[in-house]
Amino acid sequence: MVASSNHNGQGRKFSLTPEVSQLGATSWVPLVEDEVTQSFAYYYDYDSSNDNEGKAPAFASQADLDRWFRELHPFNYETNSSDGNAKQHEIAWTGASYKGEVLLRKTSWCVFDEACKCVYGYSDTWQPIAQSARMKKVIAEITEAINCVILGNVNGGHTTSPAFDCCNLNYYPRGGGVGFHADDEFLFDGLRRPVRIVSLSLTSPPSDKGSARKFQVRRKREDEDGNTAQKKHNHDVIEVMLKHGDLMTMEGYFQKHYLHSVWPGDSKEYMDHPHTQGERINLTWRTIVQHLDGSQECMGKICPLAAAVK
Repeated sequence: MVASSNHNGQGRKFSLTPEVSQLGATSWVPLVEDEVTQSFAYYYDYDSSNDNEGKAPAFASQADLDRWFRELHPFNYETNSSDGNAKQHEIAWTGASYKGEVLLRKTSWCVFDEACKCVYGYSDTWQPIAQSARMKKVIAEITEAINCVILGNVNGGHTTSPAFDCCNLNYYPRGGGVGFHADDEFLFDGLRRPVRIVSLSLTSPPSDKGSARKFQVRRKREDEDGNTAQKKHNHDVIEVMLKHGDLMTMEGYFQKHYLHSVWPGDSKEYMDHPHTQGERINLTWRTIVQHLDGSQECMGKICPLAAAVK
């Protein structure tokens, strides 16, 4: 765990998930608690929280988790591809690529306001909005559960604000991961304001060993000073194995000061590693604070809601 000399949260003007979640503060394990940069990350261990008399956690039963994995699996949907043969109304997943190289994982992007036309721009990719009504129905069900347990104690128990309004999904097949990066895209403005990002891991059946994935975080290099010892500390990688049903948060100014990855990154050299044998679907919820406005940063892309959020 990363910690700072200030543990009192003085000067912090945003709430943290353990403070508001209906799952209870003690259910959340700190991965990063950095009061100096106001960067935080917590995870919820589904299995550990479920050990108490076999009770299911508040947000989902084991049966729900299994069903969600099956219903979101790319096998059930069309994948957006360059050949143009996919049925547009069934497109749910897009094959990921970077600098022209096809990667192992697939991605999907969903917005919950029908008026929002924001495609998701990151790296050298513009992720289109998923069109499959079947998939969006499943995501809406999961999102309702997440909104209730994550934001249930915000504003007197009302989840309408600041409820999550979009979800990014990644499908990791055998050997799949994603390299170190920050979710600092235009839509979320995470370099200038605090952001809460929450993710849920769904994995293939326990019999498929290696379905859990290693989630890693480290400080950004530009945060380092000239002190060698401090530099070594900042480069230390903190990691946790995320399993079926586990929740992970990144909060505050985490995207400004930290990077995260899913091991083994974008490498295709670990297909036979014991930690990459199963499949994982990751859902990541965020809140759009500024819609695509046609600016250079948005590559001229405009959403009708661009003037609605300041």
